[in-house]
Amino acid sequence: MPNYTKLFDSIITSTIWSEANETRIVWITMLALADQHGEVHASIPGLARVANVPIECCEEAVNKFLAPDKYSRTPDQEGRRIGVIAGGWELLNHAKYRNMASREDAKAANAERVKRYRVRNALPNQSPDVTVGNGDVTVGNAHVMVGNGDVMVGVHIADTDRKADNADSEASKTERKTSAGSPLPPPPVEASPSIPKQPKPQKPDKPDPAKGPLQLRAEALFNRRPATPSTKNELTAFRHSKAVISATPEEDWVLLEHFYKLPQEQTFSRHHLAALVNNWNGEIDKARSWFKQNPSSYQSAPKPLTSLPEPANWREFIASDMPTCPYAPGMPNAALSWPEIPRDHRESLISSMNRSKATNFASIA
Repeated sequence: MPNYTKLFDSIITSTIWSEANETRIVWITMLALADQHGEVHASIPGLARVANVPIECCEEAVNKFLAPDKYSRTPDQEGRRIGVIAGGWELLNHAKYRNMASREDAKAANAERVKRYRVRNALPNQSPDVTVGNGDVTVGNAHVMVGNGDVMVGVHIADTDRKADNADSEASKTERKTSAGSPLPPPPVEASPSIPKQPKPQKPDKPDPAKGPLQLRAEALFNRRPATPSTKNELTAFRHSKAVISATPEEDWVLLEHFYKLPQEQTFSRHHLAALVNNWNGEIDKARSWFKQNPSSYQSAPKPLTSLPEPANWREFIASDMPTCPYAPGMPNAALSWPEIPRDHRESLISSMNRSKATNFASIA
């Protein structure tokens, strides 16, 4: 990871600036090579090669840095500038100078640089690399300021350049927005022609399956008309409980029909057909328990007809007088025989035929 060391202008008034050029070059090189802890890991030949000075001059400079300096402005360590560590040297006052520049100073320096950046970009004929006076000389990723400036080597200078460019970009946007005293309106956007959405094709409804005699008999418990369509829950319940309902003996059917003719607030029977079908055997047990505890209720309930004779011309009557009946020709349940039709429906049919005087059932054995 690249490192950098802050170089303050006070270096030119320090005792190190009175030394030979090779000594000053070695010192600046060590500042540039120091890591974040102020450590320089190098040998004498390696440091001489990086500083581009003879080995003898590099060794002499290192010895001077290790020796006390009575004129040093930092009395710590008797004015010594470096100390020997494993694999190199340590800059003794590195942390002091690194922390000297506060955050406010950094902000002020960055703002000043942004200001110079704007001035430099406003002059197209002037080179952006060299600025006369207290300007900056940029070489690679290094930023050197002479006078009241700093020496910074490494990636942090490149970061400063990017921050300045970003700050200038944001400032330019702000100036453009506020130049007219109010934000500029956005450019008009041409509306693309809207394509009307095509409606999704509707899936044809699946016809309800034909109701069987057991389903019609169960629906009659709720006084439902045969032509009333079944709900999805009811169809699912009948499909799952078909075997259970088919195995129900006639006496349990009669028990349920008596039970569901009583007031619901007394028996707490099911409100919905699907709930009854899903709990078929449980509801039969509840009806049996109810009539065991209330035998008079069973006696007071209307007794079903044990047998209903089949009229000779009931199909002709339905075809002529009740063409929309589920048992009429062409309807789903037209093939049901007379015993397969729920008893309530047969009673209703007989009543209708008696009212119309279509036939006389008294003479039928």
